[in-house]
Amino acid sequence: DKMASWNEKLIKAASNGSLTDLKHFIEKGADLEYRGEDSFTPLLRSVFYGHIETVQYLVSVGSNKESKTE
Repeated sequence: DKMASWNEKLIKAASNGSLTDLKHFIEKGADLEYRGEDSFTPLLRSVFYGHIETVQYLVSVGSNKESKTE
């Protein structure tokens, strides 16, 4: 499934702090609230790995700031 692939790529970009890739995958329609196998959303991944720039961007485009791991 192509969308699942974009979602997984979004998670990876958030983990790596790659803002350019993050923007690209969001433009392709990746789900901001998608949860990877560890139940982290892209925002939680960015916070966990300390990527401030990607955290700020994800919040600016509507990521749920109240999100918690499941």
